[in-house]
Amino acid sequence: MLLLNKFCVRFLLKHCVMTFKKQLIAFSEADYNKAVADAQEKIKRLYNALNWTAKYILIEHIKLNEFMENPMDEFMRVFAEKWSVKYPDIKPSKLAMLLDVPLEELSALKERIMAIKQPVKVSKGQYVANVSKDTYSIFTRNEKENKLLAQVNKLMTVVEDIEEDNKVYKMTLSQAIPNLLTFNMRTNELNMKPQFR
Repeated sequence: MLLLNKFCVRFLLKHCVMTFKKQLIAFSEADYNKAVADAQEKIKRLYNALNWTAKYILIEHIKLNEFMENPMDEFMRVFAEKWSVKYPDIKPSKLAMLLDVPLEELSALKERIMAIKQPVKVSKGQYVANVSKDTYSIFTRNEKENKLLAQVNKLMTVVEDIEEDNKVYKMTLSQAIPNLLTFNMRTNELNMKPQFR
């Protein structure tokens, strides 16, 4: 009977192993919003460059991904295809000069596009921002940090209850437990300090 009980306990323990699930510690909304705004500005600049190219070529022939990577090269590819039948022996750059195409304007637009490093992708034939919230989030990395986060959340609940009737100096509280708490002066919030060990 004893052997059977040990077997049952082992069998039950194997299936009851807890799996770790990461939890959100902090999210920098201000940084995320700035990244989204930068990506939107990059998209605006890409469309400005596309509008410039529409004066000289049909933009339907432009591959948006390639244009995003290097607007000048993609423009020259389509420009060369457009004029290759009429002027097969002339290089595209020479032809652009002969036809008074101001490539320096496109070059300036390219520099303005490349100045913004935020990711943009092509979706359904349009440019869209590709900014991930996970980039601006900090998550727990193990079960110990999950337990610590639960304790901090309990502390926050108690602080909020006390705050209903009394003034709580959250910054002083974060200074009292510097390895556990951090105070965000922008939002006036206490959060768990990320544990980098």
